[in-house]
Amino acid sequence: MQDQLTTWLYEYTTLLGSLAVVSLLLLLVSVFIAPWLIARLPADYLLRSSEPRVGSHGMRFLIGTVRNIIALFMLLLGILMLVAPGPGIIMLLLAVSMAQVRGKQRLIQRIAKQEKVFQSLNWMRKHRKKPPFIHPDT
Repeated sequence: MQDQLTTWLYEYTTLLGSLAVVSLLLLLVSVFIAPWLIARLPADYLLRSSEPRVGSHGMRFLIGTVRNIIALFMLLLGILMLVAPGPGIIMLLLAVSMAQVRGKQRLIQRIAKQEKVFQSLNWMRKHRKKPPFIHPDT
């Protein structure tokens, strides 16, 4: 039995090393980047209905494309964090916030209204010395 385990670990050393690196990156993202992004949002962010459009059509398209690519990456990280260490729901919320898609504000409000999620968001803001989010139901 021990020989089989040793053989399996030896065969999958690269996979296990890759998983360790991904777990470390997820930890760094969840500890540093997610709270930083949440702290940068205004306190009334959850009350807003949409973002203002600024710039020319071409520039909006370019910025929107870059934001959606970053949001897709964050979405994948959030899904991965649902099973790995890290705040998966918070990362999914950030990914949706970053994306430029229809109905995103309603989805953000729906997720943020959940008491545990709302408390987690405000806990992160408190530790960055930012005022708490205004609850969407107020």
